[in-house]
Amino acid sequence: MRSPQPHSHPGIRHQRGAVMLVMLVILIMGAMTLLVHSLSGAALRMERDKVTADALAQAKEALISYAISSDNSGSLTARPGNFPCPDKHAPDTLNYGTESSCSAGDLGRIPWKTLGIPEPLDGNGDSLWYALSGNFRKSASVINSDTKGTMSVYDNSGNLLTPPGSEAVAIIFSPGRAIGTQIRNSATDQTTASNYLDISPASINNATINGPFAATNLSDTFNDQLLVVRTKDFMPAIESRVAKALKNILINYYSAHGVYPYPANLSTCNSATCNSDTTICRGRLPFVAQPVDWGGGNALPSTGASPWFSVNNWYLVFYYSIGTSRLASAPPGCNSTLTVSGNSTPGLIFTPGSPLGSITRTYPNSNISWYLEDSENQNLDDVYVTPTTISNDQLYALP
Repeated sequence: MRSPQPHSHPGIRHQRGAVMLVMLVILIMGAMTLLVHSLSGAALRMERDKVTADALAQAKEALISYAISSDNSGSLTARPGNFPCPDKHAPDTLNYGTESSCSAGDLGRIPWKTLGIPEPLDGNGDSLWYALSGNFRKSASVINSDTKGTMSVYDNSGNLLTPPGSEAVAIIFSPGRAIGTQIRNSATDQTTASNYLDISPASINNATINGPFAATNLSDTFNDQLLVVRTKDFMPAIESRVAKALKNILINYYSAHGVYPYPANLSTCNSATCNSDTTICRGRLPFVAQPVDWGGGNALPSTGASPWFSVNNWYLVFYYSIGTSRLASAPPGCNSTLTVSGNSTPGLIFTPGSPLGSITRTYPNSNISWYLEDSENQNLDDVYVTPTTISNDQLYALP
């Protein structure tokens, strides 16, 4: 006789199903919590990165605006092209946010009060740091189109991000959170660059004055983020400002004397001697003009130019060409007017842009290709073209 088969109670089956359902809900909720946490973390990182990028961009814009608008108030060394020195004061001290004095090159925080902007903070809440090439500080001897940055930046593969002709004038750093042995407690800690700027995997130390510097992948041992300022970011605007002032000065000279001054010879002009040559119609802007001098023994003193024009040797970098119709006599090999892309003009000036590649301009020289890139503008005749996309020159026609 067979034993009776056990029967599953409906209530037990229902309880088992409910337990499984609860477990499934718990698993789903856990997965959702992890997903939300992950998404929240990613969103937070994205927001921090955006804050950092905005702060870097704001600081770069402020530095460039400062350099372009700098004038000659109170000093011959206050001129277009000056960058402020870094701020080396501790946070919460009286002068925090203002530039300090700086030597041949220096490293500190962005001098946000000097720039007239709110304190630029990265996504971690730290103020941005700043390295400056020594030859663009206020006490540098000369700043003009020839002046080049002196700092180098490398990526994580050792590739140079600032090749010749594109060297760094200034570098802005987001230091990120403290890592390794970095401490940021006391005033001494907070003014020590190595407590904010890191050493890359390739052993490049961003806390080193004048560099070289590293812009490499972010990790647990390196979290600096960099933004570079190069001469191409601001020198065209400075040249435009200087050229427009010079154009007005030349027009005033013509109004006063009925002629323009003769150019100075390319091959003999230097910072000591750069005089008009009555036998030429193409060359540099003269320091001493003929047939009538500027009126004060140096270039452009009594006709509205700021003193920094001569002090910074701007007359050396301009290419200057005049047709014989606007000169007191007709030098040989010169036409009465010039042609620019098919249009006639009595004269013109070129600003040359920063030196390209490894070119370093020395004086005297007659290397017109160091200054003008378009071949039609290099052949020393009276036919020119409007600068093309291969060039960083700017042309200004004279009436």
